[in-house]
Amino acid sequence: MSFKKYGGLKFAATNNIVKSHFSNSDNPQISNYLGQSNSKIVSASEIDMSDNSILNVKCIQFYNGTSICTGIPIDISASNWGDYLYWNSITSKWAIGDTNITLGKNAGKVLQGASAVALGNNAGNFGQGSSAVAIGFNAGLSNQINNAVAIGAGAGANSQGDSALAMGNGSGSQLQGPDAIALGNIAGEINQETGAIAIGTSAGNSGQGSSAVAIGSSAGNSVQGDEAISIGYSAGANNQGSSAVAIGANAGNSGQGPSAVAIGDGAGAMNQGQNSIAIGSNAGDASQNDYAIAIGFNAGQTSQDASAVAIGTGAGTNNQGASALAIGANAGNSGQGPSAVALGNGAGATDQRDSAVAIGSGAGATGQGSSSVAIGANAGESGQGDSAVAIGDGAGDTNQGSSSVAIGFGAGNIDQSNNAIAIGYSAGTNNQGSNSVAIGTSAGSLNQPSNSIVINATGTAINGNDPSACYIAPIRDASGRSMLMYDGSTNELTYGNTINGSITSTSSITAASFITSSDYRIKENVELLDDTFSVDNLKPVHYTNIVTNKHDIGFLAHEVQKEFPYLVSGEKDGPETQALNYQGLIGVLVKEIQELKKRVLFLEEKT
Repeated sequence: MSFKKYGGLKFAATNNIVKSHFSNSDNPQISNYLGQSNSKIVSASEIDMSDNSILNVKCIQFYNGTSICTGIPIDISASNWGDYLYWNSITSKWAIGDTNITLGKNAGKVLQGASAVALGNNAGNFGQGSSAVAIGFNAGLSNQINNAVAIGAGAGANSQGDSALAMGNGSGSQLQGPDAIALGNIAGEINQETGAIAIGTSAGNSGQGSSAVAIGSSAGNSVQGDEAISIGYSAGANNQGSSAVAIGANAGNSGQGPSAVAIGDGAGAMNQGQNSIAIGSNAGDASQNDYAIAIGFNAGQTSQDASAVAIGTGAGTNNQGASALAIGANAGNSGQGPSAVALGNGAGATDQRDSAVAIGSGAGATGQGSSSVAIGANAGESGQGDSAVAIGDGAGDTNQGSSSVAIGFGAGNIDQSNNAIAIGYSAGTNNQGSNSVAIGTSAGSLNQPSNSIVINATGTAINGNDPSACYIAPIRDASGRSMLMYDGSTNELTYGNTINGSITSTSSITAASFITSSDYRIKENVELLDDTFSVDNLKPVHYTNIVTNKHDIGFLAHEVQKEFPYLVSGEKDGPETQALNYQGLIGVLVKEIQELKKRVLFLEEKT
């Protein structure tokens, strides 16, 4: 109970000051006077109100019938406007209040600092610092430090730090750090550290780190790391790592790693790895690993592995592998392998394997093999084999074999076999055989045999009929059965029956006849053979040819070279085997036979 020195009746607080008169002092009552409800009634003869003060007191009559009429201890040293009367339990006297303000049972009771304010039962009860404010039951109860503010039942109750602010039931209740702010029911309740901010029911409730920010009901609720930020219902609620950011309902809700970022409803909700980023509703929702990035609704939602990137609705949603990249709606949606790349709507959507690349809507959509490449809408769409390449709309679309290549619209479209190559519009379109090659529009377009080659520039389909065969069309000068030749001067393959240049074979050459060009128009410096052209020094031999493994008759090239060097190519023991122009010896033999015939004729005529 307290009385204002300069207040008097008309300035008294409700329920706290006396009324100046009543009819019967033995029958105290409660009455209302000028709106002062439940005022205590005291006899006018017992209190001098002539100068609107209570300094001249004879008795104090209380509503419960008790009274104090003798020996009332009152210190009257107050001299400032607003000074008040309070009971000092230490001196057992009524005292005039100083610069401190206390109101309530045991408020500011022990060691209250200068200019402190304690209002409420046990508010600022022990060791309240200077200029501190505690309002509410048990607010700032024990060791509230200088300049701290605690408003609400139990707010800043124990060891509230310097300049800290706690507003709300139980807010900043236990060991709130200096400069920390807790606003809301049990916000920053336990061990809120220096400079932390918690706004909302249960925000930063337990173990909020220094300079951390938690805004929203249950945001940063338990063990929020230093400098972490959580904004939204239950954002960063449990074990949010230092410097992590969680914005949105349940974002980074549980186990968000250090420096991770989660923005969106449920983003990075569970066990988000350090330095990872999840932006979008449910992005990186469960077990997003370190350094992973998920942007978009459900992107990287479940078990996104370390350093993976998923951008787009449903991108990398389930079990995206380490260092994988998925960009586009549902790209790499489920089971994308490590280091795989999927770019485009539905690219690499299901079970894209290690190091595979899918670029384009639906490219490598289902079961794309490891290290395979699919570029173009629906390229390598279903069952593309390991190390296969499909480039072009629909290229290698269905069941493209391992290590096969399909380039061009519809190339290798269906059931292209292992190691097959199809280049061109509709090349190797259906059931191209293994190890076959098809180049050109509609080359090998239907059931091309294995190990065959089809090169087509005709504009119409050429499929080939036999395995291990080569089909080329068109070729200039082709008519009937002719020789296919390569012209080194023009780099052209041609048909014909004339070869310019030499042909070398280490085996036998068989023909119905051999005809040698001998037109005078290809010869110059023509001279008759003289006596120096002789077979006398030639050494005919028979031998076994170790290349053909056959017995044969002829000459040793290096011995003939001594007599007729221009009939022999190469050098003895040189890098290439020597060759002998046997037809060149015909001229020498004819000349020698002519000489012999002359000799025979001469002898016959002589006899």
